[in-house]
Amino acid sequence: GDATPSAIRLESRKKKFTIKEQSEGDPRAPCVKVLAKHGITPEFIRDVYQTFVEIDTKETGFMSFEAFCKVFSQKPSEKMREVFDAFDAEREGELDLRQFVIGLSTFAKTNLETKVRFAFMMYDEEQDGSVSREELSEMLRGMAPYMRSAHRDAHLERIYALHNLHPNSRVSFDELMDYMMENQDLILPPKKKKKKPPPDEAEGDAFGF
Repeated sequence: GDATPSAIRLESRKKKFTIKEQSEGDPRAPCVKVLAKHGITPEFIRDVYQTFVEIDTKETGFMSFEAFCKVFSQKPSEKMREVFDAFDAEREGELDLRQFVIGLSTFAKTNLETKVRFAFMMYDEEQDGSVSREELSEMLRGMAPYMRSAHRDAHLERIYALHNLHPNSRVSFDELMDYMMENQDLILPPKKKKKKPPPDEAEGDAFGF
């Protein structure tokens, strides 16, 4: 009677791999608790962003380990280095601010639209409601830094294919949202199973800046 449980185990492992491909080898989830003991909220992310902008007097848009510790009011330590490294997926020694806050926002207690709108806003600098192919690629990297780049590129292609867009077209928020609604399980960190969300969490606040 051993065969059945192991067959089921294998099957569930295969299923988990295909659906949650982006979470394999992603060390960020436990690190989020170190940074935000009570979970990530829009207010928390706004504070992180604004604190860094104040520190970043040269307007580099990149966060060193020292700046990272300062933003979270922590002394440099092995634990903080571990957390920093978890968000530095490509081991560049610094964090791209926009990609970092987008990454943080994917763990927030907010609904999908709020997360996608926030990521979109970070790259829609002209505020004209669209982003370039390159910006969209960067945005996907912020959302899923541990996904293989070939898989991220495939998502990029599929967003364009879904709407029959010219390869150099800009992509609107609604076009990205359509794709994310169908594919959020493949791109965003897996949601924790909850019995029932508290009523105020069901909708989620917007990330207002």
